[in-house]
Amino acid sequence: MRAMILAAGQGRRLGGAYPKCLATVGGRTLIQHQVDALLAHGLRSLVVVVGFRRQAVVDHLAPYRAMPGVRVQFVENPFYATVNNVYSLWAARALMEPGFVLLNCDVLFHPEVLGRLLTSPHESAIAVEHKRCGAEEMKALLRGDRVARLSKDLDPAAAAGEYVGLARFGPRGARACAEALDEGVVRDRRHGEYYEEALNRVAERTDIHAVDVSGLPVIEIDFPEDLDAARSRVYPQLAAARPVSTARSRSTSHS
Repeated sequence: MRAMILAAGQGRRLGGAYPKCLATVGGRTLIQHQVDALLAHGLRSLVVVVGFRRQAVVDHLAPYRAMPGVRVQFVENPFYATVNNVYSLWAARALMEPGFVLLNCDVLFHPEVLGRLLTSPHESAIAVEHKRCGAEEMKALLRGDRVARLSKDLDPAAAAGEYVGLARFGPRGARACAEALDEGVVRDRRHGEYYEEALNRVAERTDIHAVDVSGLPVIEIDFPEDLDAARSRVYPQLAAARPVSTARSRSTSHS
């Protein structure tokens, strides 16, 4: 099974000087934290969707590409400045089958978040933190443990919690995801939407189950205050449990 990391964004709300995935927490970049967690869980085939300052991300991951048994492929979203992340996921659709793990590059998470997702008995699943959400969170409306809808626009009182940006799709889910992305991007030209709208179409065709990751340290980093919280609050909680770093970047870290 491949792992896909969406890392094309500029991170304008963080200042936009460097790719969002290269923001540093605890002396390592967000994408290093993610790749180390993936490798620790045995996922060694990686697809990284790049866009803004793509070469900086490619160079940053060079030590991983040099590791025996690790394969890192890059897919480019050349329109990153004018489209939303649905286009980044669509660009990688040919690599989805027979199944894949999906990660937003701006999430710092406890390795057990990924572990729970991978050990779920369900073919397709997303990680959900059960909590009362605010306006910015990607909220999850559930029927039992099945996903009914994902949207930032959902009523917080009706939502079960936040979809934290990690998902897993088996063969049926991967096919449905590729089809839904083609419908949205190619047929309907909805390039400005979040990829979660495509997942909503997937959920109408095959079950996507919610995996409860409540209580585990996890944070999506959109704003400077999120980065501050990741460094001061979340990272100290997961530092003892983090996977041992197996590669160090040759690129400059950003703080």
